[in-house]
Amino acid sequence: MKKHPFISAYILSVVFLFASCNQQNSMTDSAAAAETVAKDSVTENMTTTVDADTISKTTDTTTKTGNVALRLMVDNLKTSAGEIEVGVYTTKNKFPDENDEFKKLRFKPKHGKIDVMIKDLPYGELAFAIYHDVNNNGKIDKNAIGIPKERYAFSNNIKPTIKAPSFDDCKFSYSEKSSTVKISLLK
Repeated sequence: MKKHPFISAYILSVVFLFASCNQQNSMTDSAAAAETVAKDSVTENMTTTVDADTISKTTDTTTKTGNVALRLMVDNLKTSAGEIEVGVYTTKNKFPDENDEFKKLRFKPKHGKIDVMIKDLPYGELAFAIYHDVNNNGKIDKNAIGIPKERYAFSNNIKPTIKAPSFDDCKFSYSEKSSTVKISLLK
């Protein structure tokens, strides 16, 4: 039986794409995260509360935010366990490098989906890289060959093929007139 020539390349690209997911620099302790959310305020460490179920870490506080909140809807979740982690990227960030995100957000799913309003993002071109951290361990779990075991997605519902998607593949325009993003998790 002859193997398809792109299967090996696809597996390697997925492994490469999610290799950076093991390097987690966000809050990993759920209790500390919940406490931060409960404060509902901005702290010196640039952690802000977006809504009751969200934690965000801003790496650039000089950008002005939009007046109209961005509505993010994520579906195709198999469970409401754990949290959805959203990496937000601007044109100035290296997509999808987890160590160069503009902002990192975490949401607790309700009824097998996410439907939230994010109030502190800048207008302009943005891109999202998302995964469902079902076991809340702060990283995307992978099998022995590096393929993600947890569901993931990118804005514009881009499905990776031979290589990781680029910012241009996943970018969307956020403005007063365009303020809703719908994403379905893959797998």
